[in-house]
Amino acid sequence: MKTNLLFTLTFIFFTGLSYSQTSIATIESEMVLVEGGSMNLQGRLVTLPSYYCSKYEVTQRLFEEVMGYNPINISQLINPLMPMIANRKWDYFFSNNDFLIFCNELNGLLHLPMVYYKDKELNIPLTLKDTGQVISSFMDFNSSGYRLPIGVEWEYAARGGQKSQNFAYSGSNNYSDVAVFGSPQVVGILKPNELGIYNMTGNASELAFDTYPADGGDCSLKLVWVGGGGAFQSRGASFVYFTGPNNLYDFHLYGADGIRLFKNKL
Repeated sequence: MKTNLLFTLTFIFFTGLSYSQTSIATIESEMVLVEGGSMNLQGRLVTLPSYYCSKYEVTQRLFEEVMGYNPINISQLINPLMPMIANRKWDYFFSNNDFLIFCNELNGLLHLPMVYYKDKELNIPLTLKDTGQVISSFMDFNSSGYRLPIGVEWEYAARGGQKSQNFAYSGSNNYSDVAVFGSPQVVGILKPNELGIYNMTGNASELAFDTYPADGGDCSLKLVWVGGGGAFQSRGASFVYFTGPNNLYDFHLYGADGIRLFKNKL
């Protein structure tokens, strides 16, 4: 991927990030420990163990580094440090399952266990051969590999975990402090939340490995489905548009789906 020197220097000056970040070599250092605890989430008290969450959304640079290609073909959306985005309304085909394949391929490169499989018995992992296909997928919740979150993990981290200050948005009561909207931007800009995690409100919506029936349902689920037969949840809104500033749920809007890496704490 070719980059412009002026853009690179400008990016480093304004954000403090560099191209040495958001890469395979720096993933581990970019994972934030989310200390476990209890919180009212999705209409119920949820207790979670500790886990890791990336500071940044997965970028086009990291996706291409792992997968060998960047499916985005809209010039204004191509940027190595913008989030990798899937949107069926645009003129390139990209299945949400390709994000699961990305996780498996990344884990393979790092010699970590696979996470996502095509069968309930967890014998047949998703691979590059499954790219672009819409198929049922199943998760090994005990794997130590990089993965998508389940919905309550995402929301707990977005709300700041044990450091939560009960902001309306992830890191502030003012959405303009934390939310990228209008057009996608490079990751890691604006204010992080209490845990040091960026862009959990705005920029790309972020997929969670919870599903709900294709004929209805919302994100306030009482159960987590283990995969197959339904649509992904997406969290954190997107740059496409937003509604009034009431709470995090108002920022749950369909637009442009990306992912953020999570990982079990062993």
